[in-house]
Amino acid sequence: MNDLRLYLLGLPRIEFQGHPVKIERRKALALAAYLGLSDQRQSRDVIADLLWPDLDRDHGRSALRSTLSSLTTPIPLEWIEADRTSLGLKRDAVWVDVQAFTTLLSENDSHGHNSNLICDQCVALYEQMIVLYQSDFM
Repeated sequence: MNDLRLYLLGLPRIEFQGHPVKIERRKALALAAYLGLSDQRQSRDVIADLLWPDLDRDHGRSALRSTLSSLTTPIPLEWIEADRTSLGLKRDAVWVDVQAFTTLLSENDSHGHNSNLICDQCVALYEQMIVLYQSDFM
């Protein structure tokens, strides 16, 4: 079980070791959500343009650096991979509820019997999905 959890079903939040992490900036939480849903690393320029479309490239990248710092500082764990050109989540360091939900959904879809039948394994998967699904996405 990961110490760091990103919840996006329902009110978005981050928890570390079962305790809520206070994130001061809404765009920091938006950045965490964007990275949490991305299957691969993302370009810093693309993220800056997405989150700060009204800023020029240099100011957008500066805002991204500041937001990234406000997101990583309160968590004593390296959970974001960052270099000069891209960002991404360290998948082994953070659990994301949406990813867990879609994994369970995929397991159920590939279960291997007629979709009209529900077996004990299906019920167990559905029960896990119900626990994860707190509310609509964000």
